[in-house]
Amino acid sequence: MSASIPKAVNNNKTVLYLLSFIPTYVYWEINELLKRGINVKILMLGNSPRSSMWQRISGLNRESDSYVNHKIIIEHFIDTRELNGIEDYIKMAQTLSQFLIKEPVNRIHVHFAKREAQIGLQLSKILGIPFSVTAHANDIFVPMNIRELQYLLRESPLIFTISKFNKKCLEKYISTEDASRIKVTYLGIDNHNLPKRESFSKDYFSIYCVASGLAEKKGVLYLVKACEILKQKGFSFKCFVIGSDPDGKILDQLRLEIVELGLGEEIKLPGVLSSDEVLHEIAKCDVFVLPCVKSENGDMDGIPVSLIEAMGIGVPVVSTIVSGIPELISNKENGLLVMQKDPAAIAEAVINICNNPGDSEKMGKAAQKTVKEKFSIKKYVDNLIYNWN
Repeated sequence: MSASIPKAVNNNKTVLYLLSFIPTYVYWEINELLKRGINVKILMLGNSPRSSMWQRISGLNRESDSYVNHKIIIEHFIDTRELNGIEDYIKMAQTLSQFLIKEPVNRIHVHFAKREAQIGLQLSKILGIPFSVTAHANDIFVPMNIRELQYLLRESPLIFTISKFNKKCLEKYISTEDASRIKVTYLGIDNHNLPKRESFSKDYFSIYCVASGLAEKKGVLYLVKACEILKQKGFSFKCFVIGSDPDGKILDQLRLEIVELGLGEEIKLPGVLSSDEVLHEIAKCDVFVLPCVKSENGDMDGIPVSLIEAMGIGVPVVSTIVSGIPELISNKENGLLVMQKDPAAIAEAVINICNNPGDSEKMGKAAQKTVKEKFSIKKYVDNLIYNWN
């Protein structure tokens, strides 16, 4: 791909996003498109507890004027959870097409290969405009309906996904010819606005983990077991696990388990923090650990954004050989990789980073270089626009 990429498709073009929630990485994506003169409209389709949780994380609120300040306008709101099957998606698309008569758009893009994507695909057919979808993780690893996913992949003119690992998974569902429409685009972060790494004296080694949703695939239980091993070895540390499930039940249960293990002083669970708060917390830590696993139902992370952020700040990271993570982390070069579900290996990696500050600093700088070169929001949007053109 040429290094010289047009900054915008056309200043008069408008891209419609169909979303059920706005994670921070989509917020950055939309802002970058706006900076390049591409108009963006958003149709919100869904209001689940997960959506509310992501609003708290991103710091956005539908009742505030923050969307208007960023020229992002919520145009409409529909709950899609009761929709089931292609006929329902077509009917919903027909309804939305009437709404869009007065709000013309030139392209539709959707994140996650779920209901919103099915509706967006049908809407693009009705309006006669291009459509694209970005597939992420649980939408393809544990699809709600395999036949619907196959239909979406077969009918979509352009499919993005966030790792080479994901692309191989998607290729299982469609023909070799259709697979040529799948493009790998690594998610990007706004690395220019990351906080600088802080250093201050303390009498313990600080471990941070960001596990949004506290889903099984984040591997938090293995981090807790690793902390138990560290305490047994007499290692002085504090571990902060940021995140919560939507209703807080898993968080409450995890707090009880930590107390029962006698780790109440070592492990802290602050719950959900805003994206800005999380970044400033990460900037203070000695090591960032995200021990991802493949869940019992087959769900996995893609390439976790929290790992990219920590590396972008220059913090040494420890993660696992799962999904697309090895596409981000090269073991012993810009981070440490261990096998999944191995608390002893996690503990050993943490001690290794603590005992080798020179090597850890080199890995942190190499991590920053990786993020700058491959995982910036500008590069990500460059790839979007290149393929849209």
